[in-house]
Amino acid sequence: MPIRVGMVSLGCSKNLVDSERMLSKLRTHGYQLVTEPGEADIAIVNTCGFIQSAKEEAIETILELAALKKEGTLKKIVLTGCLTERYQQEAADLFTEADAVIGIGNNRDIVDVLDHVLAGERVVRFGKKEDAETTGARIITTLPFFAYLKIAEGCSNRCSYCAIPAIRGPYRSVPMEQVLEEAHWLAEHHVTELVVIAQDTTRYGCDLYGKCRLPELLRELCHIDGIRWVRVLYSYPERITEELLVPQQESTFTTGEDSDVSYIQQKGTLVVGITEFAPMDYKDENGQWIGFDADLAKLVAERLGVEIQFVVIDWGQKLNELDSKAIDVVWNGMTLTDGVMSAMACTNAYCKNAQVVVVRGQ
Repeated sequence: MPIRVGMVSLGCSKNLVDSERMLSKLRTHGYQLVTEPGEADIAIVNTCGFIQSAKEEAIETILELAALKKEGTLKKIVLTGCLTERYQQEAADLFTEADAVIGIGNNRDIVDVLDHVLAGERVVRFGKKEDAETTGARIITTLPFFAYLKIAEGCSNRCSYCAIPAIRGPYRSVPMEQVLEEAHWLAEHHVTELVVIAQDTTRYGCDLYGKCRLPELLRELCHIDGIRWVRVLYSYPERITEELLVPQQESTFTTGEDSDVSYIQQKGTLVVGITEFAPMDYKDENGQWIGFDADLAKLVAERLGVEIQFVVIDWGQKLNELDSKAIDVVWNGMTLTDGVMSAMACTNAYCKNAQVVVVRGQ
């Protein structure tokens, strides 16, 4: 009977991609994957250790699994991710319930780790941060129509409030050919929306090519058969340039031989889908849309020399509403709780996490 493994992936979408790669290795080596830790023989927790609430969630999860292990329901617990990478030996000493405590550079060896754990050993390994995988087979765990596409690992911005560079190491772009290979694979597996992620997507390529190549990458992604939407997360506003905004649209909004810019300018109106969520975006006392996403949309319309029309959409039903409401473009900011805002010590923190979604025009 195959050994059953359950994965608990905490934190951000970048962590989720790491979990998906580990799941693929485990399935390839004959492990049976289950969705409920209570049904597993081995539970793996891919932790987050960015802010206090994330640490608390990780600790609570570990304690819940420890209770299952004590009852005999669960046999082994494996810890990895940002929390263990951040605290390393301290985490290994603290979480005595864990049969393995490893760093992000050891995720590639997850099968070997489980082999040693099943042999009765306690595994504590902290390899190089740079060994964290940026490519490889995955099991898609999101809704079937979309998937995350991680284009870089680490961060070199070193913001005063952020521990990511210390946890994940310096910024490392994934070579463009490898990103495109993975994107084609996702499209072949019926993914229609790519969500491009990294700690800072607008820095993509600077380390490998000497300049930002995100605009070029987005153009290539938009040309992949089957891909209908490309959404970009974690963009830094100071790096959102004309090159990123306009050429990205030129390659995406196409009707016949006309570029999207011509298409929008001929219409004279940019139709923007928007979701009301204060303080991100809301209507003021005069009924005018204000907020980060709304202001960014207004800026694009101004640069294109067209009027702007906001259409309220249900974000959860965006694929259905795209065609029915003739939406040209959607901006949607990252939702941050008061706790996150406080931890980041930045009154305008959400501006550091802009998402941009570009869709094909009709």
